[in-house]
Amino acid sequence: MTMLQLAAALAALVPVETAVEDHFDVVHHNRHYSEEGLLVIEQVWWERWRADASRHDIIGWRLARPGAVCSPIPRRDRRGGRWLSIWIDDGLPRIVRCRSFRESWTMGADPEVQDRGKHVDWRRARRGLSLPR
Repeated sequence: MTMLQLAAALAALVPVETAVEDHFDVVHHNRHYSEEGLLVIEQVWWERWRADASRHDIIGWRLARPGAVCSPIPRRDRRGGRWLSIWIDDGLPRIVRCRSFRESWTMGADPEVQDRGKHVDWRRARRGLSLPR
C-alpha cells in the first residue's frame, strides 16, 4: 500500500465534517541544506496567487516528516489532477488541495524565512491554514 493510499484510507475513516480542508494555488516542498551539504530542514508551504501584486504569497507552513504515515508532504491525486497534503494536524485530519506543485533544494538562506522578511508584519500577512470548526 502506498503512502497516498494509506493517507486516503485514513481520511476516509474520519467523518468529512471533522476534517479541516483548504484549497490553494501552489504547494511547495523544500529541502534546505547547510553549506556542508547536510539536510537542515524539510518543509512544505502553501501559496495563493495575488493578482494585485503579481506574485504568490505564502499562506501556511509546516515542517515535513519524511517517511511518516501522516505528513504534509504532497502527493499527486491522479484521479482529481490536484496535489494533496493529508496529515494529522493537532489531533485533527487536515487535507490541503493545490493546483500546482513546486519542489526545491536550497542552501544558504532559507527561502521561507526570506519570505517573512518581505512583510513588515509577516504573521498578519500570512492568513494561515483554516481553523477547525
